[in-house]
Amino acid sequence: MLALFFLGLSVVLFSVLIVVAFWDENRLLALGMLGTLFATSGAFAGFLFLAKAKQKPALFSQSLSELSKDLKELE
Repeated sequence: MLALFFLGLSVVLFSVLIVVAFWDENRLLALGMLGTLFATSGAFAGFLFLAKAKQKPALFSQSLSELSKDLKELE
């Protein structure tokens, strides 16, 4: 958790550094590009998460299948 906090903090500080570096010339372009980069990265990470979540087997799927086999045997 601490590592993620410091990683997030470094991303914010690096973004501020880029904006300050381009403050006189193209500060709006720098902000727009960073915003686009972060939004695209967030969307990509979200899609990866959803894809991994769909591939994961259902909770207790093997246990439920064993219980259904046992129920059939008992009948």
